[in-house]
Amino acid sequence: MKIEDIKQAMARQKEGELSLPKSMDHLKNSQLPIKKVRKTMVTEIITQLMLVVIFFSFPFITEMQKEPQALYLILMFVVCTITLGYVLKMWQFYVCTEDLQCNSKDTIQTFIFNLKILLEVYKTAVVAGSVLLPVPMAAYILGSSEKTMQLYHQLFALEFTPLQLLLLALAYLLLAVIFYLMAVKWSDYLYGRQIKKLEDLLKQYEEVDEV
Repeated sequence: MKIEDIKQAMARQKEGELSLPKSMDHLKNSQLPIKKVRKTMVTEIITQLMLVVIFFSFPFITEMQKEPQALYLILMFVVCTITLGYVLKMWQFYVCTEDLQCNSKDTIQTFIFNLKILLEVYKTAVVAGSVLLPVPMAAYILGSSEKTMQLYHQLFALEFTPLQLLLLALAYLLLAVIFYLMAVKWSDYLYGRQIKKLEDLLKQYEEVDEV
């Protein structure tokens, strides 16, 4: 009986020796997607801030009429405020994960969970921004010349026939949807692959735990 116990203990010890390197490999592999996510966030934060500066520079580097210029700046301020709110959330996430030690399955699960929440915030910000953005862009395009000011006043006074208003509303919604889908596709491209890799690692963790 004692011999059988010794054999079982040796078998468990061998299993432990096999499962430990696997776990260590998982820990090392988890570092790479997380580092890529954080590196991508730095690039995106810089890009978003540069876009805010560029958008606010448009009325000052090109000639615009006073009324559309004021409208452009007001609406673009709202859009950029939404963008900066998301950028702040992203920066907070980046700072909080700076000293992250991927030494457990729970740590990786928490990272994935918080990243997915952040991406949902991003999509919400994009929805709000994509609904507003076509308006200041129209003000900028039509307000850049005296020749188009009549169309500018007609557009923002909604001096159209019911059919024209319907077509305008549909075009506006279509443009907003296109902006949103592009942003979602872009976020999936940037972060979706890394999330998938981390989720695959979690499955491998579970397989090791079951051994």
